[in-house]
Amino acid sequence: MYTDEIRRNELENEFETFLQANPKIYIYGAGIVGKRLYHVIEYLNYTENIVGFIVSNKCMNTPGKIFDKNIYEFCDLENKESSILVAVSEAYQNEILYLLKESGYHHFFNGYIYSYLCEEYIPEYMPLDVPDIIDIDKNELMMMQFNGDDFLRYDLLIALIDREVVPTHENNKERIIIVDSLFRICDQVEKVAKYLQNADEKVRMKRDFKATLTVADRKWMMQQRDSKEVALIENMLREKIIEWKKAMYAIIWPPAKLLADRIIEEMRETAEVVSWFDIIMDEEEFTGFVKAVYSTDDVEEWQIHTKLLRMLKQDKCKVRIVKFYLHSPKFRIKRFGHTISGAGMEMKERIRNKHKNEIDNYIKDIIIHTTDNYEQAYLVAGIVDRHLKKGNKDGAGDKTLC
Repeated sequence: MYTDEIRRNELENEFETFLQANPKIYIYGAGIVGKRLYHVIEYLNYTENIVGFIVSNKCMNTPGKIFDKNIYEFCDLENKESSILVAVSEAYQNEILYLLKESGYHHFFNGYIYSYLCEEYIPEYMPLDVPDIIDIDKNELMMMQFNGDDFLRYDLLIALIDREVVPTHENNKERIIIVDSLFRICDQVEKVAKYLQNADEKVRMKRDFKATLTVADRKWMMQQRDSKEVALIENMLREKIIEWKKAMYAIIWPPAKLLADRIIEEMRETAEVVSWFDIIMDEEEFTGFVKAVYSTDDVEEWQIHTKLLRMLKQDKCKVRIVKFYLHSPKFRIKRFGHTISGAGMEMKERIRNKHKNEIDNYIKDIIIHTTDNYEQAYLVAGIVDRHLKKGNKDGAGDKTLC
């Protein structure tokens, strides 16, 4: 936890130096983080340096101004030399930093950490750039090759079906799959098929915003194969989806225990909920459980401490574990290069916003937590299984986790 005034003063001086050196600044983000950052700039008396706010896309609900500053759509910016402070939540940071980098901007900075200068706690670290090459679960990568229900890479599927698995002596770490901004594979089919067949769990990918996708959807397949072959390939795709689509998990926390049944029904609007059960723990067990769950994520210690203080209100704590699947997970890159399901995040944010007024002394993430990706889901399943072995499972709900 960084309540240290020396740390706070260092960051404040660092940020003020930036503001002094940049008389015309755009804030990328007009949500909670962007507004929080603006209040810090207001506190430091540099609001005249702010030209306006940037959003990726305007919609009907987007106001023309906030704090009397204009809101611009990113595509309307013309000056590549503009100074931009990125002020978006953790899940969107890498996406925006990538976008700015690949669009030719040079003077952009992550303002997230500075937005906490008027808050009690300050994050320990925030990346200023994003890695060019990222390791990703190969099943997550294949689930990104859908546009809704339409599969876009039948050419790759056919190559995976036709090609025999031949061991290779090449170093997988030296191999890279080129994808576009939406993680759609834009690389040579034979190369990718060979790599996927010989990789264990993860593959390396490079996100290239200038890469062009050559669509090989169902229409393409029907032009290449006769009706009998099309039927066989579509059946293979259904089998592959079962292989690629992995379970995700949600945890409904004790403050929301009376809402648990309603939340599960709301999850079913987005996800395929397959099972759930409750675990009852004492204070010590629950504290260890929460810390273990968040050890799989990049949540900072002060955030965990704050959530525990709010959730530990009774001697016994009941959590509900929900197993679900997402057909269209919409993975993207989180900070530090981790993947996160955009669909899963949208689902839990919708549930949080719907029920936050029903929770006394609400703070973020004391209603529902969801795993970000397949690797984290596997780790959380293991944590849950260890608690089940202690015999503290409630009889309600379905009977098994896996």
